[in-house]
Parts: sequence; structure tokens; C-alpha cells
Amino acid sequence: MPGSHPLVSILCLSMNHENYIEKSVNSAISQTYPNLEFVYVDNFSTDASFEKADALFKTSGLPYKGFKREKAFGISANINYMLAHAKGKYISVLSADDWWDVSNIEEKIAYYEKNQQYGLLHGAGYIYYYETGETMLEAVMSNKSGRLLKEVIRRNFVNTNGVVLRKDVLDDVGFFDEKSNLEDWDMWIRIAEKYPIGYFSKPLAYYGKSLHNVSDNKAYMKEGYEYIFKKYSHYKEIAVAKDYYKMVDIYEAARLHPTLFQMGQLLKNFRFSPLHMKQMLKLLFRWLGVSKGKKSLETKR
Repeated sequence: MPGSHPLVSILCLSMNHENYIEKSVNSAISQTYPNLEFVYVDNFSTDASFEKADALFKTSGLPYKGFKREKAFGISANINYMLAHAKGKYISVLSADDWWDVSNIEEKIAYYEKNQQYGLLHGAGYIYYYETGETMLEAVMSNKSGRLLKEVIRRNFVNTNGVVLRKDVLDDVGFFDEKSNLEDWDMWIRIAEKYPIGYFSKPLAYYGKSLHNVSDNKAYMKEGYEYIFKKYSHYKEIAVAKDYYKMVDIYEAARLHPTLFQMGQLLKNFRFSPLHMKQMLKLLFRWLGVSKGKKSLETKR
């Protein structure tokens, strides 16, 4: 069986995910794919995240290594720590507040085995809002496969949850940049410099959106964007990325704070585009109390 099913290393990361971690871990150990190993790191949680996950992994009977950090590290440092213990041909990272369909690994590896040209395989997925219980299909920013370096520099279109990576590709391009707050985008750029990117259209991953997602830390995200812009400034497409994420911030600010100042920002940066007009109308509707404008342009991180 393992001969026809190469080993897949699932890397699980938690930090104070006690309320979500059982669903996440159960989705990992319930995968229908027959040749898995689990490497789990808890990033110095102050709750029972590690104890809950460690017990589930140990009772699964599947190959497992678990570690509880003695102090908090960045996301990249934790992923690199897990990679150093991973033996699989393929790698997939699962945050402890996300989860997968039980056939996620099986279906993606079957496809990947037939398409070894790709440096990474990403796919469609869902967003689950913990506060409301609502599930929605995540907007796909790109469903292309191929040489996509220019496109991935312009904006991070890869759905990180559910991505499958070849370990030999990581050995080639290097592990995750521990100086980058946007470690995923940085990695996709480095892979796209050397390899085509593959897209898997069936949604099999669920991204848990809560009040505590890293993407809601605006200072953290801004620092991450600036690092990427500087690191890859030799690409002309970075100018497009700067403009895109500037508008993301303007639209998000207008959604969260529908003030006269935010309307001024929209007018100052006016674009003849359906998206821009939509954002202006949303702001006006919020003033009038017609819409709560719950969804943002950028929901993924």
C-alpha cells in the first residue's frame, strides 16, 4: 500500500486553539489517505490546546511526533521546526482552527502524483465564521495553473489552507523565511520563481474565521506587506501589489468605519471599476443603515 501511496506529512500548529482544536485534529486523523504521518507543534499555549491534540493524535494509532514549545515563536519558525521532523514526499500544513474534508489529502495527492511539474498545489475552499456559524465558498482570486510568477507577486491568490507542497521543492527553494510576517506569500513567490503552480478546483478545506485571526492585526500585516515589497522590489509587478493592497486597506477601513473621512479616501483614490463603485455604495448604505457590510475584500490569512 505505501508503495503506491507516498508518505504525506501533515504539520499541525496551534496556539490557544482549545475551542477549535478537536475538530481540526479529527479532520486530520480521519483522512482517507492511507499513508500519513503527523508532526504537531503547540506554540506555548496557555490553555489546554496541546493536551487535547496530543491525546487525539496518540490514540489515533498513526505515526506521530508532538512538541510543546517552551516559549512563543513566529509562524515560520514553527513550520520550519516541524519540517525538520517531517519525512514525507508531500507536506501539508493545518492550523488548529481550520479543518479539511476527509478526502482532502487523498484527492489532492492522486492529482499531484499525475502532475509532478507543480511546485505546489492549492485549491478552492470554504470560510467558516465562528461567531455566526455561517459557511461560505471562498472567492477564488485565480483558478489558473502554470507559470504564474507575475500573478503571485501582484497579489497572494493562493488559498493557504489545504496547500500541498513537495518536500524536494522546499529543499530546493529553502524553508520559510523567519523574518517575514507573510511567510506563505513569500514562499509562493519563491516557488513560482522556479516552478509552475497547480490549482485544484474542488473545495475541500475550511478556513476558520474568528475575531482573533492574524489578518485582523493591521500593524502586523502592514509590516508583512512592507517586507515583501522591499524583498521583491526588483520585480516591476511589486508596484501593482502595492497599489492593490493599498486599496484593500482603504476598502476595509470604509467597511469598518463608514465615516466622511473614509468616503474622502475613496473619492481621493477613485477608480473607474465595478469593485470601487461597489465599495462606495456599501459605505453609503451603511450610513443609511441598509447594510452591515460584513464581508471584506481580503478575508484570507
